[in-house]
Amino acid sequence: MKDTALANDVFYHAIIKSDLEKTPITLDNVITILPIVLNLINSKYDVHWINGIRSAHKLLQCIYEVDRLFYFRE
Repeated sequence: MKDTALANDVFYHAIIKSDLEKTPITLDNVITILPIVLNLINSKYDVHWINGIRSAHKLLQCIYEVDRLFYFRE
């Protein structure tokens, strides 16, 4: 996804405004999504980098929750 405006809209509605607990996100998906989020963070528009930071925060929260659950199971 090279168009940052499209990526901004997708991440805003799919990640920021939705409940990620209902969406199965794997580590492979996060690895694919994070470079696009980094492009948003490096954008010259305020809305893009704010949504990029919010998206990265929510994705990292999901990874932390999965890691924490896995760690305490053992």
